Amino acid sequence: MTVSVAFIRSVDRSEVSDEVGVALEAGGDLRLLGVLAHAQGAFRPWLRFSTALLSRLELSPLLRELAILQVAVLVSGGEYEWAQHAPLALAAGATAPQLEALRRGAAADSAFSAEQVLALRFVEEVVRDGVPHDETRSAALDLLGPRQVVELLLVIGQYMMVARMIAAAGLEPEAPAQSVAQRAQL
Repeated sequence: MTVSVAFIRSVDRSEVSDEVGVALEAGGDLRLLGVLAHAQGAFRPWLRFSTALLSRLELSPLLRELAILQVAVLVSGGEYEWAQHAPLALAAGATAPQLEALRRGAAADSAFSAEQVLALRFVEEVVRDGVPHDETRSAALDLLGPRQVVELLLVIGQYMMVARMIAAAGLEPEAPAQSVAQRAQL
């Protein structure tokens, strides 16, 4: 079943604490932020976590953005994420052929490096099966090391949650905004 219209409106800034209101102002006008701000106690910590994923990882920005787009292709609600993160992926060094391959579900396309193919396979297996297959997990640990594998898992989990929130709230894609890291100094 698909929700065709947003059933949770964006919070009115007059309804939230000053702290949440300041974070919303810094975050811009993304409807997703307006919906998430209803959870006032969790909103700023979530925004700080999101910002950390976009700005403080050892995992390369390119692998991060390709992973986010892979999640967007695999999970309901991903069109919103795609609209927001395709420009970020291109800015991080992704190519138009890579984005086209992801859209087609061809994460093993020759447009990707061996490292990217492995990371995208890891993402797909985590999204579809809950865990990567043993050989994928071993290869990822060998190539990326434990820190980057854990960071990749955090990115996957975050964007699966965001996609589910978007789908459940009935949010439609909107024009790309700056990244959370660029919008909010938290």
